[in-house]
Amino acid sequence: MKRFYSQETGCTYLEGVHKDMPSDAVELHEAIFQEVIANPGSGKVRMHRDGLPYLADEPIAPPSLEQVYASRSAAYRLESDPLKIEADYDAAISGNEPDYEAWVAKVAEIKLRFPLPA
Repeated sequence: MKRFYSQETGCTYLEGVHKDMPSDAVELHEAIFQEVIANPGSGKVRMHRDGLPYLADEPIAPPSLEQVYASRSAAYRLESDPLKIEADYDAAISGNEPDYEAWVAKVAEIKLRFPLPA
C-alpha cells in the first residue's frame, strides 16, 4: 500500500484507504514517514523540499528582555558587585576616592555578553 504526503495539509494518505487526496500529494517512502512523521527527534521541526517533508533543527528563539535582565542581574551579583564593594572598602580604609575602573570594565563586559534584544 503506497503512502502519500501533502505539504498543504501536512498529512499522510494511504492509497486505497483515502479516496480523496489533495492535489499536491506526492508519494512518501516508508523510511521518510518513520523518521519525519512517526518519530521526529526532539528539537526538530518539519520542513518541506519539493513537496516532501524533512526534519531541521528547531530555530533558537532570541532571549526575551526579561531573560536578558535576569542574566545581567545574576552576572552583576556574582562578578561586578564584588569589585565595587572592594573598591569602596579600599577607599574607606585609605581615605582616597574609590577606583571603580575594574568595576566599570566588568559592567561593560557583562552588557556586551548579554545585549538587549533589538
